[in-house]
Amino acid sequence: MTLLTSSQVDEVQRIVRHALDVAEVTWNRHSTILMASESARLDSKAKSLQTQIPGYPEIEVGEEAVDEFIAIVADMRGSTSHLMSSNAPGDTLISGLQRIYYETSALLPSLGAAIVFSGGSVTEYLGDGVLGLYQVSKPDGDQPIYSAYWGALLCLDALNEVVNPEIVGRYGLPAIEIGVGLARSMAIVAAVGHPESAHPKAIGECVWRATKLSGAGAGAVFVDEQLRRNWPTSDTGKLRFLKQRIADGLEGYKAMVD
Repeated sequence: MTLLTSSQVDEVQRIVRHALDVAEVTWNRHSTILMASESARLDSKAKSLQTQIPGYPEIEVGEEAVDEFIAIVADMRGSTSHLMSSNAPGDTLISGLQRIYYETSALLPSLGAAIVFSGGSVTEYLGDGVLGLYQVSKPDGDQPIYSAYWGALLCLDALNEVVNPEIVGRYGLPAIEIGVGLARSMAIVAAVGHPESAHPKAIGECVWRATKLSGAGAGAVFVDEQLRRNWPTSDTGKLRFLKQRIADGLEGYKAMVD
């Protein structure tokens, strides 16, 4: 039994059908570009929304663009168990909700700062982590790859050097662990959601893969196949990639320094 009224069902149905109509048109228009890993942009002419998507300070509602990005996702490991547990340092009881609130209050802005420091943009805060993007289609050669990897390292460093000492020192809580995933692909940049409250998003495989890769291991950086394949090589390079099977059949590579 639905909790929606009949008029609400009709409204949601209208919104969903319209959204799918637009999605089908967009996909048909750009699928060749997406699959071929080429970039394109479309002219805009409707109401604009401000965005944090690199290269797109604003996006028009009802219009879209296609571009290539490296997605970075950094999120906390074991956040559900943190929420369901409590910790009692000394005479102070820290409830599960209080614990996760303090942890994310410290963690999320630190991760956001690390991504910005490395030249990326934070596009979403995910509850216990962040999603950031680096635009690939700028004439910067290999720089976006270096920037994204540096951003991943900065996320780990910010956690270990700032967040954990503060969390442990203030509240006696155990140190937080995070994982970081990096992935590269084409993505559609569009306004998504209810027409009256649309939200700018980049929708592409890189976001999905980076999210999965971030859960592959704590304290490590994992990259997808496409990013690894495009990684710059050097005779003196000390970075190597250890292939691993991730959830849902996804294969990724743990970035390791010799």
